[in-house]
Amino acid sequence: MAALLEVKGLDPRYQRDVAIVSRLSFSVDAGGALIFRGPNGSGKTTALLGLLGATPFSSGEVLIDARPLGPLPWHRIGPGRLGVALQREPVFPDLTGQQHVELACQLGAVRPVARRDMMDLPLFEPLRKPTLLERRAGSYSGGEQRLLSIACAVLRSPRALLLDEPTAGLQPTLLPLLLELLERLRSTGVAVLVVEHLAALPIPGAAVIRFPVGGE
Repeated sequence: MAALLEVKGLDPRYQRDVAIVSRLSFSVDAGGALIFRGPNGSGKTTALLGLLGATPFSSGEVLIDARPLGPLPWHRIGPGRLGVALQREPVFPDLTGQQHVELACQLGAVRPVARRDMMDLPLFEPLRKPTLLERRAGSYSGGEQRLLSIACAVLRSPRALLLDEPTAGLQPTLLPLLLELLERLRSTGVAVLVVEHLAALPIPGAAVIRFPVGGE
């Protein structure tokens, strides 16, 4: 059986001519989990952006369900394929939180009852503050922006969920709830890829690719 998410010989580059990561290959099965772990500057986010097509790469292939991801930017990929929450620019600052949620639901073809069930999870309780979703996301705290970006990634109904430093800015009390959400998604067959510089998320059964200082 083919892996759900597969990367073959990816060679993402920083500023077009600097190869920080070379010949990156890995696969994640349905319900599986993989962690990119390493210090800042080691190339793990560059690798993530490379497989999303957000940074140039000179060679390699990215497949979801054995189908090439293609040249489209990740945010234009149709429902049921990718959900992404990036560390940098996690939200659109001029859109309200509610507009983010509605857009994610449209892209993920999510029904109202499913949206309510997801947003009612304990992890997203900070987003349920009175009037918070009516405000522009640019006014949110770092933790609130992180939660909103994770919620929107999940609401896209992805087959593969990619999270870049998902614990950054989050209250420590929310980390077990984030783990609970990831396990819930994995139980439905979602593949999970997490980028982190600290071992903050002890995801059960996750494989780990370590990125040394200076990349490789």
